[in-house]
Amino acid sequence: MERPAKLARLEKFRRGKPRCSASALDAILHDVSTNGLPPMTDRKSFREARNQVMQSATLYGPILQYITVIDKTDTPQVIPIADPFASLWYFVKECSEENAGFKGTSWLQAELPSIFRSVILPFPWSTLGR
Repeated sequence: MERPAKLARLEKFRRGKPRCSASALDAILHDVSTNGLPPMTDRKSFREARNQVMQSATLYGPILQYITVIDKTDTPQVIPIADPFASLWYFVKECSEENAGFKGTSWLQAELPSIFRSVILPFPWSTLGR
């Protein structure tokens, strides 16, 4: 197949799919050519995989947590949140495991609890809801 025909086929392939950037499509196609298709590719499996990450254990509990807030009618409401401490811990863990170019992850993972205690926890979080 000649280059113009290959380019036309690539353009037709790209235009026939839901919108994603050219770099995202490049990364997807490169991953599939390197690792093959994942065994599960349906929407339900994507949701289950995401939920598994959100429920996974971290030093700060699962990423998805629930808090009770009082709405403007003074009624308690339970809402889901992505815990920032658990999210950051998971991010650092994944970067160090995947070696994604995030330098110093072992140091950061070791220092994370003290960073939280000294920088993040003293922040007056209660003022944000007022």
